[in-house]
Amino acid sequence: MATTACPAPVPATAGTAALMAAAMMLPSVLPTARAVALTSRWHRRHHAQLAFVGSYLAVWTAVGVAAHVLVVLLGAGGSVAEPAALVGAAAWELSHRKLRSLRACHRLSVTGNDGWRADLACARAGLGHARACAGACWALMATPLVVPAGTLLVMVVATAVVWGEVLSAGPRLATPVAATLFAAAVVLAIA
Repeated sequence: MATTACPAPVPATAGTAALMAAAMMLPSVLPTARAVALTSRWHRRHHAQLAFVGSYLAVWTAVGVAAHVLVVLLGAGGSVAEPAALVGAAAWELSHRKLRSLRACHRLSVTGNDGWRADLACARAGLGHARACAGACWALMATPLVVPAGTLLVMVVATAVVWGEVLSAGPRLATPVAATLFAAAVVLAIA
């Protein structure tokens, strides 16, 4: 009798998603969090950074949980799902919507000067920044969920690509990344 693996419960998935968001997305948001701190008053810089990064990670944690639930519901993984996910990520890398989202990642909304309104403005800025970054990176960040072979390596490469895209203010990496994803899809389809 065959047994099927039981998917992780949502609280465990939320913890894993929060850890993955911190590991994969924090390096790319640190320059923006620094900008938030530098535009805040001296005595509240830590509050501003905490509100910004906390709301940013909350969005990425929610995205991670939703992606996990979707993968479990669709039963992703297998001979067709892995190359299809990589081809989809390659296509997204070359799309205009991704470019718009990536450009939005480089904009920072105005944060308040003092008090609870400033904390709220920093949290809203973090939410908006995370939404833009999720729009730019969702396909690339979904690949470790679908491609189980070498997941850690895929995560490290995806993090490096996201960091490179955020630090370079344009689509300089889009074509090489899309070509690499497409080549990986071909290799997985043949293997």
